[in-house]
Amino acid sequence: MDALHRLAKRALIPCPQTLRATGFCTAEAYDFSALLPLLQRSFVLLPYIADDVYHVRLIAPEDGGVDLTSGAFHDAEAFIFRDGTLATWGASEEANEAILALVKAAEINSYRAPETEWFHYGVDMEQTGGLTADTILIGDNGLPATQSRLAYSSGLARSVKLASLEEMLDSHLEKNRHIPQVLLQGRKIPLTRAQVLQNLGELFSLRGHLNLHSELLDSPDFCWSSQKMEDIFERISRNLDVRPRIAVFNKKLDYANELTEVIRNHLHTQHSTTLEWAIIILIMIEVGFQIFHTYEGWDREGGGGTLPAGATRKAVGGATGGGGTMIGTIPSDFLADDAVEEHAPKQPTSTAALSAARLAKLNAQSRRDLDDDRKSGRD
Repeated sequence: MDALHRLAKRALIPCPQTLRATGFCTAEAYDFSALLPLLQRSFVLLPYIADDVYHVRLIAPEDGGVDLTSGAFHDAEAFIFRDGTLATWGASEEANEAILALVKAAEINSYRAPETEWFHYGVDMEQTGGLTADTILIGDNGLPATQSRLAYSSGLARSVKLASLEEMLDSHLEKNRHIPQVLLQGRKIPLTRAQVLQNLGELFSLRGHLNLHSELLDSPDFCWSSQKMEDIFERISRNLDVRPRIAVFNKKLDYANELTEVIRNHLHTQHSTTLEWAIIILIMIEVGFQIFHTYEGWDREGGGGTLPAGATRKAVGGATGGGGTMIGTIPSDFLADDAVEEHAPKQPTSTAALSAARLAKLNAQSRRDLDDDRKSGRD
């Protein structure tokens, strides 16, 4: 509530004995084992009322310090709950600042700024206690004053805890407020997969704190032992609209979850499409290399079997009947007959060529013998 609202409240309730009950939510939880010695050194620890609550009287240490009482009343006190909330009764601003600084050392996952909610209250044990508008009357309602304050404190703590969760959810929604417009315009979503997973984690954490890890949906355990305390708790919860706020909170949470799932699915589809295109490009590159190597192999295998234009094969040797040695593929324009004969001995000869050469030699020898015989006959 703003300062103007506070001034208006004070103007409507001019009674000098009207004090203030204030609820705070500063962290996700308090470490009670670390908090207990801090409270014992600074304040008077009162008898336990419930297992998850510390009850202290806000009295300054004997060696001097801040006056933690308010006005003529000297029973300023505080109820500190395990879920990171506390409520002070009749404490001054200095007292509230002092106890907030004290519990800070035992906070688990501190919030950026504490959430507050407060009521005016008065004490008159000759009247029937109750809640009227924004004013609490601690009176004769069949309960000790301490138990009545505890019941009202639980309602205040429940409201400020819910207000902290509402603030975190509103911040999340504001951070992603532009996403639907981006989707509407068909533009690229300015979020990475890591950021989307972080958003999902935030939403699951909020839902868990509301529905699993706190008593926002249930009555405190001490209400089971006293129907009157439960009635007080329910009365202040209705005054603070706790149940309607929880319903609205869950609807906002459902919307935020749906939006985040849409973004996550969209990014997953984009990632899958990118991988598919990468695979297709790699396959195309592999096919290109395979085609290149195939054509290169064909060129090597067919290079010596096909005669280029203007190339002939020359037979080396003068034997009739093809008894010469074959030269490889040589252009006929650049190789004369005498050059063929000159270079013939340097070319490699095949088995068939050698046999033909021997046969030619025998034929020549036979012809010479035949000529010699003819000459001898004439003589």
